[in-house]
Amino acid sequence: FFYVVTIVDMYMFGCGFSLMYEHVFKNGCGFGLNGIFEQGEGSDITTGVIAPSFVYYVSKNTWTYGCSIGIGYGRFNLDSYRYGYDDANGLGTFVQGNIEKRITKNFGIGAGIRLVNITASKPDNNSYYDSHSYGTSTLRFTIGPRFYF
Repeated sequence: FFYVVTIVDMYMFGCGFSLMYEHVFKNGCGFGLNGIFEQGEGSDITTGVIAPSFVYYVSKNTWTYGCSIGIGYGRFNLDSYRYGYDDANGLGTFVQGNIEKRITKNFGIGAGIRLVNITASKPDNNSYYDSHSYGTSTLRFTIGPRFYF
């Protein structure tokens, strides 16, 4: 088994910070604890998810391929001249796939794609949301260091 810790992910469009601890058993399955915080470039929305996850990894030589899915607490903030200010808490989910190159026994670099979705309760006194969902979704391409223990 091994542990994977991701500290910082850089995004092609925007910036973010994620801390992901994943415990992987010999059969490739495992579990994780994830904190994901993102803000898009030129975007007025900041999102955050804290969630446990199920992970699966396959290793071939120094390459590792993985995926994970998590569900937990989500929060987003909207601060826009056009749309006003709003923040909401709700259900946060994510799914991601990644590829990692192990450079040394304890260090590597990885890239991936991640979809984060946050669904919140509809605000009071707003008829627009009576027939529409309330929340946000982001799709990000990520790259960052990986630490293995």
